[in-house]
Amino acid sequence: MSEKSPSSLVRMLMVLDFFTEATPIWSVEDIAQKLEVSIPTCYRYMKMLVESGWLTHQSESCYTFGPRILVMDYYVRQSDPVLRASVPLMQELVAKTGFECVLSAFYGDRVLDSHHEKSNGKTFLSYGRGMPRPLFQGGAPKVILAHLPNRQLRKIYDAHPEELKQSGIPEDWDGFRAYYQGIKKRRFYYSAGELESHLGALSVPIEKQGQPGVWGAMSLVAELSRFEVVDLHKMKEMLEGATRSISHNLV
Repeated sequence: MSEKSPSSLVRMLMVLDFFTEATPIWSVEDIAQKLEVSIPTCYRYMKMLVESGWLTHQSESCYTFGPRILVMDYYVRQSDPVLRASVPLMQELVAKTGFECVLSAFYGDRVLDSHHEKSNGKTFLSYGRGMPRPLFQGGAPKVILAHLPNRQLRKIYDAHPEELKQSGIPEDWDGFRAYYQGIKKRRFYYSAGELESHLGALSVPIEKQGQPGVWGAMSLVAELSRFEVVDLHKMKEMLEGATRSISHNLV
């Protein structure tokens, strides 16, 4: 028996997943081809998405994201309990250290930054709110993946073989799992130039009290030269103090 075809609503919502940093603009013809629907049907989908604000016209037959995305992002910022609990403590860390502080979380099968608290320095982070991180590089993704259940970690391992090859992490499952178990045991990860050659990041998990898993990760980020002259253990203690407070507030 063949799988049931997606409903019209599902197909229409699938369109939103087509828009990425690499392909921010789509034509009706390309969307219709990807959805395997007729051009008239595709125009009907586009009309509904434009009227609801999810998409907007880039030209007569080309589309990009619309203003409703910005509205929803605002609502997320106001309602996200992790973000609300974290920002004041992130501001304190920035004031004490002069480093930048980054909040990251796992959404679907990607790690995203949800907030950057900037310092007066010139760190120049290339990753911003909502931009997917490489899964296997950098402090925050490694700390978060280290706390996933083995079943979920195995699913990510199976789904991203090409990305794994470029990471330097063991490519066999036993080695891959052991690598992340080591990070979980240490309860932190220091990334030295993994994402950007001039930057370091010290990351710790925001643990869920009384249950497995983590809410996300918090990182202090600065140029490598600055990490060379600070007490890494002391920085880790400061981060852990902040994340314990966040975890307590989320109970």
